[in-house]
Amino acid sequence: MGSQDCEEISQELEFLGFEYDGENKISEAFIAQTYFINTTYGLETFNFAKNDELFAIVYNIANNDFLEIIKSKLVTNEFSFAYSFKDVKFYENNKMRIGINEKSNILSFFVALK
Repeated sequence: MGSQDCEEISQELEFLGFEYDGENKISEAFIAQTYFINTTYGLETFNFAKNDELFAIVYNIANNDFLEIIKSKLVTNEFSFAYSFKDVKFYENNKMRIGINEKSNILSFFVALK
């Protein structure tokens, strides 16, 4: 999450094979740029957005095993469990909040806007 430049992120996603799918309203506060890619495991979507305070990424992963690998790499001793909301468990440290929805294979990342 080093870059919050929307154009740079868009170029990187397109380089990786993602296709632009327009804007998507994630919540009242976030209108996201949506990208998708069809993989051998199914459709994956990648959304990124920012508002006055936060930069967010929401990644819907098609492969359950990949979600588990990413989760094990992300949720380390640097993060502590913060709270649950619906099917999402949130972990945070002083720099970032990570949301993990294991039922829907969705990872969410939130950081302060630079």
